[in-house]
Amino acid sequence: MFEQERRQFFVKRSIVFFLLGIFFFPLFSILDFILFRDLFLPFLSWRIIFSLFLFVCLLWLQKVKSYILAKYLCFVSFLAGGAIISMMVVRMGTWGEGYYVGLILMMIGLAGILPLSLKESLVSGFSLYFVYALILIFYNQHLLDFFRIFFNNSFFFIAFIAVSSVLSFENSKAHLRKFMIRQNIVSMGKELARYTDDLEKEVDNRMQKIEESELRYQELYNNIHDLLVLIDKQGTIMMANNFFCHALGRKPENITGTYFFNYVCKENMETVESRLLHRLSRDGVIKGYEFSLAGSDGQCLDVECNGNLMAEGKQEGYQLVIRDVTLRKKMEEALQRSQEQVGQARVATILGLAKLAEYRDEDTGDHLERMREYSRILATELAKWPEYQDYISDKYIEDIYLSSILHDIGKVGIPDDVLLKPGRLNEEEYEIMKKHTSFGGDALMAVEKQTEGRSFLTLGREIAYYHHEKWDGTGYPRGLRNGKIPLSATIVALADVYDALTSKRCYKPAFSHNKARKIIVEGRGSHFAPDVVDAFLAQEKLFKRTRKEALVH
Repeated sequence: MFEQERRQFFVKRSIVFFLLGIFFFPLFSILDFILFRDLFLPFLSWRIIFSLFLFVCLLWLQKVKSYILAKYLCFVSFLAGGAIISMMVVRMGTWGEGYYVGLILMMIGLAGILPLSLKESLVSGFSLYFVYALILIFYNQHLLDFFRIFFNNSFFFIAFIAVSSVLSFENSKAHLRKFMIRQNIVSMGKELARYTDDLEKEVDNRMQKIEESELRYQELYNNIHDLLVLIDKQGTIMMANNFFCHALGRKPENITGTYFFNYVCKENMETVESRLLHRLSRDGVIKGYEFSLAGSDGQCLDVECNGNLMAEGKQEGYQLVIRDVTLRKKMEEALQRSQEQVGQARVATILGLAKLAEYRDEDTGDHLERMREYSRILATELAKWPEYQDYISDKYIEDIYLSSILHDIGKVGIPDDVLLKPGRLNEEEYEIMKKHTSFGGDALMAVEKQTEGRSFLTLGREIAYYHHEKWDGTGYPRGLRNGKIPLSATIVALADVYDALTSKRCYKPAFSHNKARKIIVEGRGSHFAPDVVDAFLAQEKLFKRTRKEALVH
């Protein structure tokens, strides 16, 4: 059943894969026109031909809807797209570092969209690598430059193959765990439904036969599968069935006349006592109230209680139907842990991608870890201010902590001779360096579109695009000013500058905290958002301690 479900899911995701390819592959002709206008027409023709090929594959797959067909069409399309991008790299003549990232996006996109196994992910990744390598080797005419750049690109290519394979492996395991948990829940639901049906039939039959007699309670309470207990309005047990007595490890004669709430687990006894009696006395009924009973083995049982007002002769009380939901709780917790593990795997993958981009520069060190700590400190401080309390939530703080490390992920598309140049950049090199904001933002936008709803990638995209904008409008890439700059980008901008100032670089020594503080204060209202600077000043002791702890480690 699981394999059948996986195959159906693969066919559905294959349709998404082709639709994205049909849309995005021609869309990047805009980049061709801007960066390589002399190659725009041949590149456009290649893109259109490939998009038409994808369209034919899509129509074929929608008509047949076969897993085998979908698998081979996706694999062939994936390699064909890689071949076209590799040919573009060759035609540009400089090995097209900027377009090389397109192969990486294709690989990560394939692993993120299709439910691939570890083997399928590795085969796809290395197949794409060999297509890329064969095309570049065949057209190579400059051996020395070729092998230097080819070795550098191959290093990152293989690293991304490993990352995408790990992502596919974790997604496969998570999919299997979800399937097994879902099957168990369905099985238990059927079992519980059977017991419920039996219970309802038994109650109806007993009520018709014995009416108000005492035998009604004795028979009903001792044969029902749930824990049943009748208490008076003060909480004293008037009657309990055998299942209730067995669960508590007591004999029936020792249960009657005792205080019901003494059997509730101590940590929530007072709360359960006040709430349950209050709701029963007020409404005469209670449904789905959950708490814990102390079982016979000393362990707490998770239970769900339904109760209603009952009259036994002239004495009124409450009948409680208590169901043991311990197993259900454990399954829910297992499902929650599974979902958390999937989230952790995604976060770890994004962190790995960010570090691969950052570690091309040997001077960055622990820059990513310090960056996210500084960003969290600023966001936490601003969350205390009245004007931000409705905007900066705990989820926002967690998201900016995760997404701040993606601020410079676009540097993976910057040539080494610019990114790793010692000393100051000239004007032409600086313009190339500035493009890392667009590269990073565009890449994260593509990934974000493949996820459902808003995630930390939304903040990551904002930060990647705009963390070099300045409050007075003199920044880049769009020259935004004041409140038009996203709050997340203004927070990361200050955190980034502070870490850059207080860290050693090849062209400067590390500045002291006081010197960095002076520069940041001087940039208030020009470079930095005034509120963010004020938040920095309010938490500068924590900044100093965080920096000191990072240096120690």
